[in-house]
Amino acid sequence: MKGLSHLQLCLTQNYAKLREILAALYGWVEDQKRVKILRGFKKYPLNIYGPVTGEIKGITDQKHIFHGLKTCEEVLTILKNTRVLLNSVGVFSGGSHERIWFSIASGCMPYTDPSSFVEETYINEESILTIDYKDIPNSVAKIIHYSETPDLLQPIVNKAQTIYIENHTWVKRIENTFMEMNII
Repeated sequence: MKGLSHLQLCLTQNYAKLREILAALYGWVEDQKRVKILRGFKKYPLNIYGPVTGEIKGITDQKHIFHGLKTCEEVLTILKNTRVLLNSVGVFSGGSHERIWFSIASGCMPYTDPSSFVEETYINEESILTIDYKDIPNSVAKIIHYSETPDLLQPIVNKAQTIYIENHTWVKRIENTFMEMNII
């Protein structure tokens, strides 16, 4: 018992430093994944939104278009006018990012990280498009093909929207949460 108490004391004293190290490591891993994807788009220019500019210049030989930060209203308008959204957020290995729902609701197909939730809910290339990190060149080629061929992409978007409407709107998610909590 004395050893366990000492271990707990060491962890408590070093928790902030450990958390800082893990956050830095996580950030590095996420950056490596994003660089790998961006290199896959080396011959295809992208429109990039958000505070990212210098971090990815030189990763590809394309001149990407950087738009900076946008308001929520602007983002929704952009999504309505976008065919495919690149969404790389690996922190949700068991869940999903809100961008998936916003893009599907707007008629835009997310090209996103696979997760256990996404794989249980959707079928790749049937109702969603997931990033295959083991074969980025082939995965990116498929996404480019879908984005350039709306007739192929639209049925996937339609299936994704049906699943979204039936299961994942805010109202549905609140209902499911209340049911899990035995409130309704």
